Amino acid sequence: MILLAAIWLAATVLVSCGPRAPTHQRRITGTCEGVCKHYLVCKGTHSAKTMKLCVAECNEVFSGVLARQAFEGLLDCRQAISFMEGDSGRGPGSTP
Repeated sequence: MILLAAIWLAATVLVSCGPRAPTHQRRITGTCEGVCKHYLVCKGTHSAKTMKLCVAECNEVFSGVLARQAFEGLLDCRQAISFMEGDSGRGPGSTP
C-alpha cells in the first residue's frame, strides 16, 4: 500500500511538471510485461530470461494495474531504471 501511495505521489508530481519528450514510443498496458518491456527498452537490453525474472519481481512489487500503468506512462527512462534498480544499480536477474 505504501509503494502504491509513493508511485501515485510520484506520478502526480511528474504530471504537474509538464510534458516530456518520450525516449521511445510505448503502449500503456497495465501489465507486468508492459512494465518490464519499458524498463528493458530503456536499458537497451532484452532476453527471455531477464524478462521472466522482471515479470516475477514485478508481480511481487506492484500492487495493481494503476501502479503498473503509472510506471509505464509516467516514468521516463532515467526514472524507470532508477526505480527498478534502486541504489544497487542492478535490475531483475542481476547478480552482485
